[in-house]
Amino acid sequence: MSAASDRESSAESIRAGTRLLLVSNDAIRARRRPVAIVGVWLFEAALSLVISWPITRAVASSFADRPDGDAPLFADGGDALVTWLSTQTAALASIAAVFSMTVFAGVILGTVPLIMVLASLTYTTQDLRAPRPPHLAPFVARGFWPMLGVLGASSLAQALFGGLGIALSSWVSDHFSERLGEARAGQLWIALVVTFALGVAVIGVVGDLARASIVRFRAGFYTSMRSGLKAFNKHKLVLFWSWAWRAIVGVMLLGGSALASARLGGRPGVALLALAILHQLVVLVRVAIRTSWLARALRAVDVDG
Repeated sequence: MSAASDRESSAESIRAGTRLLLVSNDAIRARRRPVAIVGVWLFEAALSLVISWPITRAVASSFADRPDGDAPLFADGGDALVTWLSTQTAALASIAAVFSMTVFAGVILGTVPLIMVLASLTYTTQDLRAPRPPHLAPFVARGFWPMLGVLGASSLAQALFGGLGIALSSWVSDHFSERLGEARAGQLWIALVVTFALGVAVIGVVGDLARASIVRFRAGFYTSMRSGLKAFNKHKLVLFWSWAWRAIVGVMLLGGSALASARLGGRPGVALLALAILHQLVVLVRVAIRTSWLARALRAVDVDG
């Protein structure tokens, strides 16, 4: 084969995504792929802008004539917000429909950056650099439908299990209040809610392990689900804790952001800019935490795969 043919074949294989090497298990770390983290953050920022645009336009049009703008919406007591919501029922119904469709489309489209991040964490180029989008495109094409299958199955399982937990907890609370007293019945209700919430979380963890298997082993839907269950069964406590502490940190970040929004919301100028920067920093850190967990999931299925 001529040198020109060799170069042509090499270029074609790079476009096809075959000139990649598997990363060693210990090297599957989120910190090695900062560009991928930023890419997911940009996707989520763009999606948030699209989702929030109809709402911000509706608020802006309603408060355009006020000298203080939408500041009353952030006042204590929420009277202005309640009044505005009660007078915008028709507009809010349309906004809710657009919002729901946009969120649904965003969830589906979010499969693409998810696959690309997983593939970027799993593979490297021959010169030990992060894979480029042309390298990752075949993984997206191959893994898109299995990923949607895992998303649908895990979401349905979580909804059914969570709904069962809510129904059972309410039934127990209502039927045991007289026998055990309200305090004991309330404690039983809390115990059931926590138990079912943990079950919903476990389903999510297994789903992420299955997603990791799709990219790591190029597995289909059923194979990936078996691989996810196998990995979780072998390391239940370790994997659940790896997911849980990251989830706790993410919730704490959201709580801090909500407190800052309550204090800075409705203020123009520097306060508004600071709040916007804070929100985006929280999103970026949460993306990094999520990527860290995905790397942990890849390491888990790689060991047990």
